[in-house]
Amino acid sequence: MVLALATHGVKANSEGIAVTVSAQDGGKLVAALKTLAERPAPDAEVLALLVPDMKRAKYDAYLGEGLLARCYASEHIDAARVPIIAADLDVWSRVLMVRVLRES
Repeated sequence: MVLALATHGVKANSEGIAVTVSAQDGGKLVAALKTLAERPAPDAEVLALLVPDMKRAKYDAYLGEGLLARCYASEHIDAARVPIIAADLDVWSRVLMVRVLRES
């Protein structure tokens, strides 16, 4: 999810099972979640190319960028779930905003 959000200009951080986003990116986050929920799953290899250091295994240094991205994506990125997770988070973000507005 962090990588998918990055494709929409949202800087997110992985914090275990949570994803954190700065308050400054709140508006962008809502728009990004909506877009990610409505579109087909992103290409896992394209997302892998956003990872600063994809090398994980002993011989990864000998792979070209494309093959390394394919390898990394197959082992670490579940892009098919991005629209599902984004849709769930989009719903929760709307619920939280309504709650915040009611409490204000």
